[in-house]
Amino acid sequence: MISVEEAARHLGRSERWVRAMLADGRLDGERIAGCWLVDPASLPVVPVRAGRTAGVEMAWSLIALSDGDRLDGLSAVARHRLRRRFDELLASPDPLPLLRALLDSRAERHRLHVDEPEALLVEDAFIASGRSDPRSGMYGPDFAEGYVRPEDLRAVRRRHLAVEAKAGERHNLVVHVGNVPEGLRAPVPLLLVAADLAQAGSREAQQAEIILRDLGRYWGVERDG
Repeated sequence: MISVEEAARHLGRSERWVRAMLADGRLDGERIAGCWLVDPASLPVVPVRAGRTAGVEMAWSLIALSDGDRLDGLSAVARHRLRRRFDELLASPDPLPLLRALLDSRAERHRLHVDEPEALLVEDAFIASGRSDPRSGMYGPDFAEGYVRPEDLRAVRRRHLAVEAKAGERHNLVVHVGNVPEGLRAPVPLLLVAADLAQAGSREAQQAEIILRDLGRYWGVERDG
């Protein structure tokens, strides 16, 4: 177990935020003599990079760019800056902290439990990504991951009897809740799959690395080092 201070430093968040996540069951931990201790296994393996997290609009624009979108609605300067960030990401010898810093604001991550996770994959309001994308190399019928818009979350949870996974409880559903672009459908851009995997455990992080390396080859960007 580690202290709240250590967990906050790893996550790039405040200690107050970590305590709130512990109390809500979104991080695993134990309260001893009035002080929280955090189970490091419940933390994402990749730490948040120092500095401010990119904005929501920028994050989704970068995801669209990675999938070949021309981004005609942006100025030439904005497109140039996005492409430079994308190239820096693909060229980085340690890309996962940068990936999280760039895309962390895209949505909120919720861990839940359902009786039939595979049923989410035919849910109209659920956009499969992360481990539920076959290209992740981690697809399986006993786990579901994807995106849901805020206005659809309650109905999706009700239809599938999804409950929040409390501290120490097993979860088999990860829902990313956010204002995703209207045109987002499965299969989602590979950069989004990599970002989802990078928020999970060490095996998922390895798969995220593979996806980023393949994207670098596709875009002709060589990794430094």
